[in-house]
Amino acid sequence: MRSQDCCAAVLLCGLAFAGTFLADAGPGSARSEAAAYDVAAYVWPAYQPEPRWAELGIFNEGIGEWQNVKEAVPKWEGHRQPLMPLWGYENDADPKVVERKIDAAVSHGVNVFIYDWYWYGGRPFLEDALNKGFLGASNNGKMKFYIMWANHDVNSYWNNKVGTKDGKYKVIWPANVTDDD
Repeated sequence: MRSQDCCAAVLLCGLAFAGTFLADAGPGSARSEAAAYDVAAYVWPAYQPEPRWAELGIFNEGIGEWQNVKEAVPKWEGHRQPLMPLWGYENDADPKVVERKIDAAVSHGVNVFIYDWYWYGGRPFLEDALNKGFLGASNNGKMKFYIMWANHDVNSYWNNKVGTKDGKYKVIWPANVTDDD
């Protein structure tokens, strides 16, 4: 197996290998009957044109976190930035994109995607990678998925154009959830 193939399987989710989870497999399960565990990868769903980016005042190109990747600059001599992602700047809310990622993951032993899920200001945030991308993929039956509640305060740290000298970032959306939510 080429190292690029291994890297593609790991990079396909935006974040690296997550871990293993014990599971009880029944007939037709998403994993091999011989496997005694599931292998999962976390999905950071920020590589999509989320409409609420405008509320944060960031990622005006409409490509989400890919904008930070595209705008990366070398920090020292010999530092190669920006780097082009192996498969380009793909939209994780596109079912065709996710179909390829599912095929790559499954062919490399990853059989679960764990999607970060957020709720801010009384409505969801960054859910199209799951709702449109994964659930819309024609081959999503090849693997399992989990939702990980990932609420935390959203601060200006996401904006690569806003620096801080004191290490403090302005909270843009608090992670408050009410009973009405």
